[in-house]
Amino acid sequence: MGPGVLLLLWMGLAPDTLQLQEVPLEGKLPQLSVYGLAADSVGFLWMSTLEGIARWDGASVRTWKSYYRPDGTEHPMTASKLTVDRFRNVWIQTGSNLLVRTAQRDSFLVVPYTSLAIAPDGSPWIWTACGPRPYVPNMQPACNEPASEPPPVWKVDALQQIWWIQNNTLWCLADSNAARPTVVATNLLLADRKGRLWLQQRDTLTAYQVQGTCQLTPLERIPFSAPINDVALDLYGRLWLATRSGVFVRIQPGELQQLLIPFPYRTQLTRYVLSLAGDRQGRIWVGTIGGVYVWDPWRPSFRLIGRAQGLESGYVSAILQDRAGHLWVGTIGGGLFVFRLQEQDWRLERQVFLPNPFVWVLAEDAHGHHWVGTDQGLFCLECPQRFFPTPPEAYAPGPNTFTALLSDGAALWAGSYTGQIYRIQNDAPQLLYEADAPVRSFFRDGDTLWVGLHGGLLRLVLHDEGRSVEARSEPLPAPTVAWSQYRNARGHWLGTSRGLWLRQGTRWLHWDEADGLPSRTIYGLLADDRSLWLSTNRGLVRVFTDSLPRLRFRTYTTAEGLGATEFNRGAYYKDRAGRLYFGGTHGVVWFDPRTIRPYPFAPAPVMLSVLRAREARLVATPFDGRPIVLPPGERAIGLVFRGLFLSFPEGVRYRILMDGERRQTLDLGTSTQLVLSNLTPGTYRITVEAIGPDGQVGRLAEPIHLIARPHLWETTGFRVSLLLLALGLTGGLTFFILSERYRRLLLARQVLEQERRRLSRDLHDEVGATLTSLYFLLHTLPARQQRGEALSGRLRQAAELARTAIDQLRLLLWTTNPENDRLPVLIGYLRETVHQMAEAGGLQTRFTLPDHLPDLPIDAERRHHIVCIVREGMRNVLQHAQAHTVTLAVQLTDHHLRLRLCDDGRGFDPATVSHRGLRYMQERTARLQGTLAIDTRPGRGTCLCLDLPIPRTGD
Repeated sequence: MGPGVLLLLWMGLAPDTLQLQEVPLEGKLPQLSVYGLAADSVGFLWMSTLEGIARWDGASVRTWKSYYRPDGTEHPMTASKLTVDRFRNVWIQTGSNLLVRTAQRDSFLVVPYTSLAIAPDGSPWIWTACGPRPYVPNMQPACNEPASEPPPVWKVDALQQIWWIQNNTLWCLADSNAARPTVVATNLLLADRKGRLWLQQRDTLTAYQVQGTCQLTPLERIPFSAPINDVALDLYGRLWLATRSGVFVRIQPGELQQLLIPFPYRTQLTRYVLSLAGDRQGRIWVGTIGGVYVWDPWRPSFRLIGRAQGLESGYVSAILQDRAGHLWVGTIGGGLFVFRLQEQDWRLERQVFLPNPFVWVLAEDAHGHHWVGTDQGLFCLECPQRFFPTPPEAYAPGPNTFTALLSDGAALWAGSYTGQIYRIQNDAPQLLYEADAPVRSFFRDGDTLWVGLHGGLLRLVLHDEGRSVEARSEPLPAPTVAWSQYRNARGHWLGTSRGLWLRQGTRWLHWDEADGLPSRTIYGLLADDRSLWLSTNRGLVRVFTDSLPRLRFRTYTTAEGLGATEFNRGAYYKDRAGRLYFGGTHGVVWFDPRTIRPYPFAPAPVMLSVLRAREARLVATPFDGRPIVLPPGERAIGLVFRGLFLSFPEGVRYRILMDGERRQTLDLGTSTQLVLSNLTPGTYRITVEAIGPDGQVGRLAEPIHLIARPHLWETTGFRVSLLLLALGLTGGLTFFILSERYRRLLLARQVLEQERRRLSRDLHDEVGATLTSLYFLLHTLPARQQRGEALSGRLRQAAELARTAIDQLRLLLWTTNPENDRLPVLIGYLRETVHQMAEAGGLQTRFTLPDHLPDLPIDAERRHHIVCIVREGMRNVLQHAQAHTVTLAVQLTDHHLRLRLCDDGRGFDPATVSHRGLRYMQERTARLQGTLAIDTRPGRGTCLCLDLPIPRTGD
């Protein structure tokens, strides 16, 4: 069984109201008058206007306003005829030019022919110089005959015979290529797939059955004389006619029905229909001078009782159908209205006068009396007196405000805003119970009366046929307002201010917005054979309970013909025929739930355009189906798509399946754009899924292939090379580090060996020589047998030698201590040495030192030489200068240490003095690769200037 048969079977079950709805295209079309219509096999609706061609996808309109002729000149697109063949080619007849837009190109091209006809199977035919021929892209003329003038209107029938009208005569061209006249006709309308040919013959609409060799058999005649602008067939096989007087539909053989256009402007052209088109899903599109209208067999058949039916107030709060079939509608502030069903619609019969116009509840008792609960009491319209339970109050709501009514066949149950619950039988009230909250709903189940309160649920067990009660509180998991109740085999359902609740035994199940409800406020709760229906303040909800505890919710809004989306408390009712009624802010929505069926088709996803970043902005280009390649450095892209679902485009949701380095699923909701950024290089397969309002899933026929090209450094070869290079560098660095460690170990050993040798040399040359001199001095002292002053002088000399040896030994120990290998320590030691030696010689000292000395390293040998040079300089000052003051100045610049040791003594002439101490200092300075200068003149003092390099860290 094919899809078309399934659609026809489904349509046989669907309602057929033949009502037209306006398509919201005003402000989107280039011009509102639609002269041509066509629906392609993908799902786009094409429209031609006087100012361009438009394509509608259900949400947006794409427009083409000009085309280019072969000579390169641009011309405006002013079309009168538009059609689409089965290959998705869009054909435009504009003036004497025939244009085509193929599925592979985005622009319209001029073809070298002037006339087109589409066969019943959707194949395009072209009128050539040799007559009509099936169109082949880039086809060449088949003969050299002069071009024949095509007739204004010609058709190709199901047998590929050509028909046209000339001089009010119908002509036919069969396989013999010999044209022959057949019958008299004034207009050639349609050749359909069933082999019928529809003609207009003066004042008659005639259908013929076509046979071979141009034979016609009459099938049907319908009187009809109005000029016909366009025709179309729906899936029922019914003929639709577009005229200046509106749309006519052949509903059965020999009978036409006129459909009125709900045109918003009151002019003489309100019924002027220009074009018609049928799509694959059975809709009929109607082009008028004021926009586009549609007959949609899948549109839910919701009806509205509003001002057009006589309901003056739209704020409906109570609904009741009495045993006579009248519909009672109570409103907030507008009073009570009574309607009668006439010609499949409710019409106002009368308005009931009430002392108070605020009607909250309605009921009919066993005697046929009508009860009305208002702000000022409970009224019985047919009783001798009205019922006031308490003296009238000036405020409302109060004890006289009745908020719930229930007739169980034997008695009437009434609940008030202040919690009183009454049983009314034979028009006599009995107060049975007083609750501590307003009564909102009743539900009778055997000997139990369930009472929905403003804060929960109350169970009243009835005794003595309801004359006494036993109250039991039924706690809910959360405090809520029980607006409505229903009980079936699955449990006890509650519509509340906190969502939908279901009690199963001792367990409560709960659903709210997180589970798919449009709102947690549920006013009305009714049931049909297959589902529950909920009225909320954001639409009407159908609940499918087959997969408890998981529910599936289907929300209906004004976009699908629902007259209102905000409903009121208490305004819900199910009549004896199974029709459901819900009241809201704009009247009463009523329908037969058996006619509300899911759409039998899924949305068709199509790719519209690709968004690429160009100069700090996104530029849209049409998608041509080829793989999308991003060059290196471009890591962002946007995709614009649409799920073609023209019956209810607002109800489509989108999901993206993306395969790359890993599989991802992205739920986009109702968004029709996907923006990808920070893409890693690689190949991606992107599939767009469009999900219809009833759950059907449509998938893009071919996945979108996206290739993100990598930079050179992002390629595998580059990474492998980089890895090999890194391994080589790591090996070389490891070898270098090990070699450097070995070199430094050898150098440390050499330095240690040199330090040992220097220490040994200094001990031998300095301390050893001093101790040797001390030894010989003390050894020769007894032999000389000196007394008095001579002995004292010798002892003083021995003590001086001992002190010198101690100083030399201390200097060696200080030099070898690694904690002293810092420049600040060296300068401090020099300052202390100069101060001690000057104090021992009775000299004044002055120091010029930097405020801050960098913490530079300085090795032991360098420190030792510097200290020795300064000590030697101080000895010269003490022994020869005859000075009173000595000054030490230290300066550090560019890793050079400059020392100046100056005195104010008698000075000397360097050219005439040869001193071993000066040579001693020169030798030590040379070892340090520094310079030593002596600035002196007789009588002007002496300055010893030492300039030494200080190695940098790591040198």
